[in-house]
Amino acid sequence: MLLELPERTRVIFVLRRLEGMRYRDIAVRLGISVSAVEKHMERAMAHLVQRLGDE
Repeated sequence: MLLELPERTRVIFVLRRLEGMRYRDIAVRLGISVSAVEKHMERAMAHLVQRLGDE
């Protein structure tokens, strides 16, 4: 399911959920805003919830 995500969204999800990084640290690392990180996480979570519901 993670491989179905766009690359940047997947990277952000992994950094947050698996690496435990804070949104601010992810934003600095990737050179994007905290708001963009939040939006990517929202998309990732919505995708995963939908896919889990499909199974």
